[in-house]
Amino acid sequence: MARVDYWGIEQEIRTVILANADVAATSGIQVLVEEEISMHRTPTVVVTLEGRSAPDDLQTLSAGQRTRLFLDVVILVHFYAMEVSEAARLRDTLIGNVEIALMNNRTLNNLVSNLWLTGGAIVTVGGQAGFNAVGEVRVTVDVTASI
Repeated sequence: MARVDYWGIEQEIRTVILANADVAATSGIQVLVEEEISMHRTPTVVVTLEGRSAPDDLQTLSAGQRTRLFLDVVILVHFYAMEVSEAARLRDTLIGNVEIALMNNRTLNNLVSNLWLTGGAIVTVGGQAGFNAVGEVRVTVDVTASI
């Protein structure tokens, strides 16, 4: 039986992100899986599985032996800085580097059929004590479970 290895997919996304030279060169970078963002620990990237679906129109006639799934993954990118412009610039650079890493390896080293970027929210909050800039990289991963 070939079940979907959800944890393994999250770990492989982490590996692919860390393999990107620009991400790896980010001073103090932490790439975590299924952990909460700490406002005191930046720069941080957190990979989280948000959900999954099995669209009816994508299921093949295979006597119930196979199910094609779309996994919804959210990758949060967080930077803290004293100046809003610095926090936003660093966040935006890291978001771009994460996106490039994933676009360069759409099968996660042949672990999945495909993945694609689907957008994500971006927000900056703060005040006198500094600014937290957070952005999402939303990804859909195409996998198949089979017996």
